[in-house]
Amino acid sequence: MQNQVRAAAVAVINLRRWPLPEDRFDILYHRYEGDDVKVDGPSILGRKAFGKHTSLYANYYTDAVSSASIDVRTYASPYTEDRAEYSFGADLLFDTTTMAVGYTNSEENDFPRIPITLESVTPCSGT
Repeated sequence: MQNQVRAAAVAVINLRRWPLPEDRFDILYHRYEGDDVKVDGPSILGRKAFGKHTSLYANYYTDAVSSASIDVRTYASPYTEDRAEYSFGADLLFDTTTMAVGYTNSEENDFPRIPITLESVTPCSGT
């Protein structure tokens, strides 16, 4: 009986030691201005856990860049670029291993990008 209690306590400690990300809903607006460059736009992130072993997320991020290099300033031709990024994924907890899978679609004026991510993290035991 005493060994069973110790095993249960260790399992609880391990789950608390490597938890899934917390539920959240964030709205962010970012802005940078300097040296004739302006970058700004919103980001919206939602994350929700389902049970003790699964956490899902979705994110929308966009930014608009406007700038002027020395050539652009000389010829009065401004540069602008818009980028929209959509991503979603899941974090899965198996014993003391967290596995993350995700998909991102990022669209720019001159460069489409569609990366898929797969990540596995196994924390070391001990200190």
